[in-house]
Amino acid sequence: RLEDCNHNTYGSNDCIHDEDVGVCCGGDRAAPSVAERPEGDDQGVYDLWREIDADGSGTITLDELRAFADNYGGADDAQLQSIIDFGDVDGDGVLSYTEFYFYFTWSFSHAGIPGGDTGCAMTLPGGDDFQAFMWFRAIDIDCSGAISFAEVRSFLERFHFQGSDDAIQNFLNAGDADGDGELDYREFYLLWTGTQSNAPESGQNAGGCPWTGDGAPAGAPGNGDLHLADCLEDCCCRLEVFYDGAWGTICDDSFNDDAGVIACRQMGLPSTDVRIMVGGSGYGEAFSVPGSGQIWLDGVDCSSTDPKRLEDCNHNTYGSNDCIHDEDVGVCCGGDRAAPSVAERPEGDDQGVYDLW
Repeated sequence: RLEDCNHNTYGSNDCIHDEDVGVCCGGDRAAPSVAERPEGDDQGVYDLWREIDADGSGTITLDELRAFADNYGGADDAQLQSIIDFGDVDGDGVLSYTEFYFYFTWSFSHAGIPGGDTGCAMTLPGGDDFQAFMWFRAIDIDCSGAISFAEVRSFLERFHFQGSDDAIQNFLNAGDADGDGELDYREFYLLWTGTQSNAPESGQNAGGCPWTGDGAPAGAPGNGDLHLADCLEDCCCRLEVFYDGAWGTICDDSFNDDAGVIACRQMGLPSTDVRIMVGGSGYGEAFSVPGSGQIWLDGVDCSSTDPKRLEDCNHNTYGSNDCIHDEDVGVCCGGDRAAPSVAERPEGDDQGVYDLW
């Protein structure tokens, strides 16, 4: 853990937020540590793993498997290689602990998913079955919060299972309550366990709003672009604006419902039923998580919902404000998504087709 390195006492610093550290995580994911049995894993399977992994490298090779088999009467290399081949989800020719555990138990280790975690930002809903949760995560490789036909097919191939296209489709059809052709987590959980999940019904990826970070266009953000941060379970989030190379917050002075609609619509999020969170710093309860760093906008005053972008409303000069972060504005984007505006030809679209439209 990072905190195991030397550091000042928590909260003791002489820094400003311009010195906040960042990291660029790359390369491969490290194999989960198995120096100790992951809590919840079977003790017998773990002990067997440690016995076979003679060099303590965290992976089992064919040579180690052969040495172990020789102690118990032996086995031919073809049999041993078939064990490696079947359990080797990531194709590196050896068995990691999570691969070994899955092969021997047909269940997931608490150390993670064989072949590497999908990285999906999911949290096990309280009271839900761990194994059902992990099966969903292992199949949902694009982290969309729903399982598609292609993902089920990919899972079967990676884990060396058999399954016809008809069988996959029948599986999806059996749980697809809303008829969208996919299984979200709640649909999958009900199909898998026969009981309802404790996850929210709002499609929030098993416990978290999916909109944190949403809003900015693909690629590098530009001045005036918006995104959401620190979303709460009901998808009420702090609204932030990009300017001069950095994201910053918006003060709630003058911010009204029209401004909230414009902001949600600009980000491409639902905008027909919008609530705003204003009135912090002793003036009321904002119910949003205060930000840090730069407060970019103050006095945002929208007299209608006509402007296409929030910065098109009247507002103070960027960076000019008399606010503190307890006054950071939040929005709850809801309802339906607005159709894209075509008052002007979208950049890159064919002019002739746009004129015909």
